[in-house]
Amino acid sequence: MTHNAIQIRSDAVRKHLCHVPLDDHEGKQLYTNEISRQTYEYMRDVACRLVPEGWTVVLDATYSKKSQRDDVVKKCQGTEHVRVNLSQLLIEFSRK
Repeated sequence: MTHNAIQIRSDAVRKHLCHVPLDDHEGKQLYTNEISRQTYEYMRDVACRLVPEGWTVVLDATYSKKSQRDDVVKKCQGTEHVRVNLSQLLIEFSRK
């Protein structure tokens, strides 16, 4: 379990990118391939900016596609203290 971490939730990011309120439970347009791509890219980019600043970051998303997992690992691998646990679909970045 991670303490004192920033959790980036894919559902919240997806709604933010589409200008949809967090409490809106409709919105099938949120789950297109393009919006999913943008969501995962945004999450990855935020994590890769926060980790070097000393933050622990938990990316809360399914990462069900291998390409999504490979992308976040590739982009953030150069970041110090990266731990990836794909068996739990948890990718955690922290700088100690």
